[in-house]
Amino acid sequence: MNQRSKAYIKLITAMLIWGSVGLFAKMIPMESAQIVLGRVLLGGIVLGIVYAVSGEKSSFAQLKKNIPVLTLSGAAMGFNWIALFEAYKFTTVSLSTIAYYCAPIVVMAVSPFFLKERITKTKAIGILAAMAGLLCITGELDGGSDPKRGFLFGLLAAVLYASVTLLNKKASGISGMEITLMQLIAAGIVILPYAVISNQSGWAMPPLSGIAALLVIGIVHTGFALYLYFSSIQQLPGQTVALCSYIDPCSALVFSALFLGERMAVKDFAGAALILGGALYGELAQNRKGKTELETKDY
Repeated sequence: MNQRSKAYIKLITAMLIWGSVGLFAKMIPMESAQIVLGRVLLGGIVLGIVYAVSGEKSSFAQLKKNIPVLTLSGAAMGFNWIALFEAYKFTTVSLSTIAYYCAPIVVMAVSPFFLKERITKTKAIGILAAMAGLLCITGELDGGSDPKRGFLFGLLAAVLYASVTLLNKKASGISGMEITLMQLIAAGIVILPYAVISNQSGWAMPPLSGIAALLVIGIVHTGFALYLYFSSIQQLPGQTVALCSYIDPCSALVFSALFLGERMAVKDFAGAALILGGALYGELAQNRKGKTELETKDY
């Protein structure tokens, strides 16, 4: 098996792993901030070990220069995960995923203001398609204890993730793995006091199933999947990576149907197709012009 084939397998495996994160989040009877704190700590340890073994090093001056922007993006990433896990609590994994994947559309829409990039005809089509998709879905939300609240948390997570993407574009001179490792450190520092202050249910030890699920999210979904992602994208064309990234939300919809028994109405499928299709269309067109950033990924 050649190197490119191995890279494809690593990338697809990472996307399938990320597509299953909602299944495991549903198994953890803890507050979202506590789950994210565990994920950040476990994922940071795994990625830190991989980074140390890889021998990949940037100069201290380069790392120091990026601390302010990566502190902000790390904090945004931590609260992005909290919002996403809150969405899982209040509505279905499928609706949470659809809302969350509005993030690329948010980036396209605000890029003229933050990145001085003009909205091209292709981007406009993608944005309009996603807006039409949202209208299809939000007419009558169904599923979960409070689907409207859950969907709003999913949209909040999308906005926060879009801010992570925009902030990361300001980082320079360091690798994607270093960016993510610094973000995890920053997220842990910010989320720890927030988890303590906002805690309302105590710090009781969850059942073994919850502990196992948290370990999987921290070690597998964060540390291991990030290793697979970063070790694959350097060997694949940017357009391929952008296309494969949509295995993540599509697999999340399939997994939620197979393992959680979630069902989507026809209008929800239409909305999902418009949102994901619009985001993919805009990303691929942007990638053809050599502008897509592949240093970070929604995980």
